[in-house]
Parts: sequence; structure tokens; C-alpha cells
Amino acid sequence: ATATVTVKQEEKDIIEMDNNSFTVNPEAGLVKLKITTNKDWKASLNQSWCTLSATKGKGGAAVLIITYEANPFSSERTATLTIKVGTATSSVILKQIKNENGKNGIESGGIQGLPNHKW
Repeated sequence: ATATVTVKQEEKDIIEMDNNSFTVNPEAGLVKLKITTNKDWKASLNQSWCTLSATKGKGGAAVLIITYEANPFSSERTATLTIKVGTATSSVILKQIKNENGKNGIESGGIQGLPNHKW
């Protein structure tokens, strides 16, 4: 007697990106991230001062546009974009440099409402 055995290998989850970090000026603007995945993907940002052109998509090539607001603070700030495909996760860091004429605030690590003294 013969038996037929079928082996189905699970396809690996793949995320490819053309960049893993951006450093941008304090003025408002946008950056473009090219991604390629082999399955459906989801994307999210952890900061409210930037937005994504799409939060999910089908497998294949895509361009995500990250739009960011002007940085009003006197220190840099960072946002993390997370892309998930199945069990795979990749991150992209968006670093916005400080505003030389910016104010101190809680988001920048200062304390709002207190004067900023130059010693």
C-alpha cells in the first residue's frame, strides 16, 4: 500500500522598507516611505503630531506618506511608525529637530508655565 503525504509550508511574513529612520526640520512637512510586503499589512503611529496616508493595505508595493506638524518646542521629538505583517513587525523612527525659537513644554521635557531662564 502507498500513502500520499502533502506538506504545506507556511509562507514567511516579509516587510521590506526603503528607509528605517527620517530626521526632519521643525517646520511642517511630509516624508514618503516605500514598503513591500508579501501579505496584507497594518501601520500605526504613536504620536498625534503626525498622520499616515494609509493604516492598512494589501500585499505588494506601497508608498506611505507621513505628514507631520511643525515642532513648537525647543527640543527634538520622536514618533515611531510600526508596520505589521502577520507575525513580523518593523519600525521606522521619525525624528523632528528642535525649534530654535520654540517654547519649553511638557512634551519637550520642560515644565509648562515656568519662565525659561538663560543662566
